[in-house]
Amino acid sequence: MKKVRTEWAGHLVGISDDTTVKEVLLRKPDGGRGAARQKLIWLDCCEEDLKSMGVKGWKEIAEDRSVWAIIPRDKLVKL
Repeated sequence: MKKVRTEWAGHLVGISDDTTVKEVLLRKPDGGRGAARQKLIWLDCCEEDLKSMGVKGWKEIAEDRSVWAIIPRDKLVKL
């Protein structure tokens, strides 16, 4: 699951800023969440996965597709 999530996050960084999918998945919600609601959003999970793999500055790295294509596969083999 981590591999798919990180690959999708890299794909989202590279696509146009005006797409609905990118807007929904990469934005931080305004306001608070209800008491029974989950505390994490999808982006939080992606950032935690990448942090556990030792990838820092992932959004900048993902913009260079040739570098990003190597990182998730290389690091996730160990998970």
